Amino acid sequence: MAEDGQFVDRRFLGSEDSAENTVRWARAARLSPWPEALAEVLSQRSDPLVEDLFQDVLDAPGIAR
Repeated sequence: MAEDGQFVDRRFLGSEDSAENTVRWARAARLSPWPEALAEVLSQRSDPLVEDLFQDVLDAPGIAR
């Protein structure tokens, strides 16, 4: 619980909502997102490092490297 009495899940979107928002943003930016891949990568846990998922997070919404 945060100092203001709110729980973390009320402050941050879940993976499904985050994926939907990211797909909307990517389409507005004229990118070609992969909604299924984005939902999958946002629901994964980093094990043991988040760096292993970083490229997938960039690839799914269609961000060029």
